[in-house]
Amino acid sequence: MSSQVPCIECHVPIPLPAPGAGEILSIACPSCATDQEVVPFPSLRRPMEPGRAPALVVAEGEAACFFHPRKKAEVPCDACGRFLCALCDLEMAGRHLCSPCLESARRQGGVSELETRRFLFDSAALTLAVVPILIWPFTLVSAPMALFLAIRSFRAPGSLIPRSRLRSWLAILLATAQIVGWVAILVALLRNRS
Repeated sequence: MSSQVPCIECHVPIPLPAPGAGEILSIACPSCATDQEVVPFPSLRRPMEPGRAPALVVAEGEAACFFHPRKKAEVPCDACGRFLCALCDLEMAGRHLCSPCLESARRQGGVSELETRRFLFDSAALTLAVVPILIWPFTLVSAPMALFLAIRSFRAPGSLIPRSRLRSWLAILLATAQIVGWVAILVALLRNRS
């Protein structure tokens, strides 16, 4: 199979020689003679594999797909039990799901592989501890909130990307210092009154 890539200047397809995977190729466009470097990945040379076509129901009484009654059922949905053909079977984390159940699980957060965002309590706590320092009276309210969020971050699910707990500890340290500062100010004010 001859692989081709388009020229970056004139967009004419350029045939690639057969290198090893990840090898950098220096090629010239046959049309405009522009020198180009190409790093072909193994999948560029691999032929596309066709999807498996669902089998048709042959005998009466044979299990059929819930969504395609003329196609043979391969597996039941692990969430709702509907029979699914090869086309409707969506395998996720070792479970076989139909599309409505997968969408429902995505909305409810039941499939962690589909989670694309997560609230980061440690970052919120650090922000609440640092930003109000610029306008110091706000620290009276933000410091206890930052302390609460920082402590809660130890029990909450972490980031999708592994991170250290440094942000939480910094937020605890700053929020505690701010609270101690406010207590010291209040004690000093009360002593001056008496």
